Amino acid sequence: MARAGRHPTPGGELTQSMPSGEMNAVKHRVLQANPRRYRLFGAIRDGYELSSWTVAQFREEIAPGDKFALWVSGEERGVYALGVVTKHAEYRQDNDPYWVDLTEAYTR
Repeated sequence: MARAGRHPTPGGELTQSMPSGEMNAVKHRVLQANPRRYRLFGAIRDGYELSSWTVAQFREEIAPGDKFALWVSGEERGVYALGVVTKHAEYRQDNDPYWVDLTEAYTR
């Protein structure tokens, strides 16, 4: 799951001190939204809170604490949201009403 944030984060890779004194790399990810598959602009307009996102690659590498930018492809391309990953990837049915084709609503 991913939680949208309101504060921009710097690019690249950061390190955070863990309670045990070890260093943990925080990754920055780009998640893509295709307007032909997901109506992100409608979700933003309606104030819909995104709680998950479908990922096609690096499922095993994405971890809680990773930062992400939600990139929209197409004519109005750009970053429309910043956030923090809150859970490891999992397969599940997503009942999000903004999917163009509900058969694609299985998040992982």
